[in-house]
Amino acid sequence: MLGAFVVALLVFGTADSLTAFLWTAPFLGVAAYVYSPLMVALIPKLSGVRLAGSAAGATNAFWQLGSTVVPVVLGIVFDATHSFFATFATLAAGPLLGMVLMLGVREDRAAPADAEGELPTSGTPGNLPPEASSQV
Repeated sequence: MLGAFVVALLVFGTADSLTAFLWTAPFLGVAAYVYSPLMVALIPKLSGVRLAGSAAGATNAFWQLGSTVVPVVLGIVFDATHSFFATFATLAAGPLLGMVLMLGVREDRAAPADAEGELPTSGTPGNLPPEASSQV
């Protein structure tokens, strides 16, 4: 997903006519926001129910910080280069860095669902089903 965003930014940065902008803008918009629902859904799963609010707040604060800093940085780049491509390439550097960093992340495969459609628990006493916790 981040790769598509990087490519869309670079293609948009090379557009040199109104027609080119009109054709590439929808793809840039989709690539820019297609990951948002996934990120919002993963925050409570990764942080746990108890910390979901704090994790969502920290993520939102970081995102808003980027929304404040990025226009300033891109303005400096455009002022120095007078190049839309250099500006959009600079904007693409963040998602590209994120994509490269994510290459090192390895997830465990999800356990298959049991007969009732629920995923097995991690096996810690606090997460065991009631029938198993009485045996601990």
